Amino acid sequence: TIPMYLSIHWMENRLVIDPNHRSWTDNSTGPTNETTEEAETLKNLWRPNLEIYGLEAFNNHKILGEMAGLRINKGRVVKYDIKVTVEISCQMDFTQYPFDEHVCAFQMGSYFY
Repeated sequence: TIPMYLSIHWMENRLVIDPNHRSWTDNSTGPTNETTEEAETLKNLWRPNLEIYGLEAFNNHKILGEMAGLRINKGRVVKYDIKVTVEISCQMDFTQYPFDEHVCAFQMGSYFY
């Protein structure tokens, strides 16, 4: 079980960006050249198809709402961060017990490609 902030970013060339909009120079909600959006905005955007290999459980953390953030930069890179707890399975060899050691890889990729 791994509690983490999962951060994913991808290029979305189809976004129409107004390079002169004041949000690119205003750093009141984050770095300059980035705009902070509500996480729900993600529903309106294309998203990569992700798979976590060996995934057993995936839980989002919520308090008043989902603990997530969405930023889009001037170069059309979408950044999505979310607080999650992930449970993965991995092979373990107990032949050296009680001196055994285990390393479980956390691997994520596209389930189409």
